[in-house]
Amino acid sequence: PTMSVIGSSSDNSSVDIRFSEEVFNTNGASGDLEASDFSLSISGGIASLTSGTPTSISKIDAVTWRLGINISGGGTANGEEILTVTPASSSIYDEAGNAASSSTDGYLTDNAPPTITDVTIRNDGNKTVDVTFSDKVYDTTLEFGVLEETDFVFSISGGTASLNSTTPTSISGSGKTWALGTDMSGVADGYEVLTLNPAGNAIYDRGGNAASATQSNNTTNLKADKVGTSNAVLIEANYTYYHSLVQMNVLNYVVAYGGAQGHGNIKTFAISADGSSITNE
Repeated sequence: PTMSVIGSSSDNSSVDIRFSEEVFNTNGASGDLEASDFSLSISGGIASLTSGTPTSISKIDAVTWRLGINISGGGTANGEEILTVTPASSSIYDEAGNAASSSTDGYLTDNAPPTITDVTIRNDGNKTVDVTFSDKVYDTTLEFGVLEETDFVFSISGGTASLNSTTPTSISGSGKTWALGTDMSGVADGYEVLTLNPAGNAIYDRGGNAASATQSNNTTNLKADKVGTSNAVLIEANYTYYHSLVQMNVLNYVVAYGGAQGHGNIKTFAISADGSSITNE
């Protein structure tokens, strides 16, 4: 006989098993199954088993049995947990006396909404943000549907750059990881904090749980932009050598150099917040 997992209860306190035919716990076609006729194991997700043996067993019909399971964190399982049910050796038989030997897998009920676990800005001029979720996500409650740009909301604080749009300009990815395009104006100084949240009732996990529109682990700092080579300032018209440039703070720099007659020189210059101009100080 073979068996399969039909599903687990809403609080993951039990799991239903269906056999391919009527089964017994002796090879003489008699005796109801017992909890010790099964072993349990779990992998993935955030919940865990506190016992490898069912806590209870009850017969639903001739081929269906309900096993009690003791799950730590069962009420907040994220649906990534795979429960494996295995018949104990020489414990479960069909009417002809054949022993069950093959195990079966099934997911726990997903009770935890998906959360953002990481947001990272790429080194591409602050044009792309990578976002990672705790589990696979969809844009419907039915475990299908690719996420869309309107499923996310950007906001920004600090620094000198600003958002032209709070909605991503593009989206790609699948499962847990997605890449979002950004639309910025101004030159970033690296002090901008970009925050990413799901839109309300827009992103779901396989259990149909909606991601909250308020998240943690959902911010990243923009990368500081470099000043374009089209902007320049004249430090010394005469021949110079041994140049050394030091950044004093976000917008101010000092340059030291050797000049005419072996003299040493130090001058400072400043860059405007938007990077459009450079001036001597």
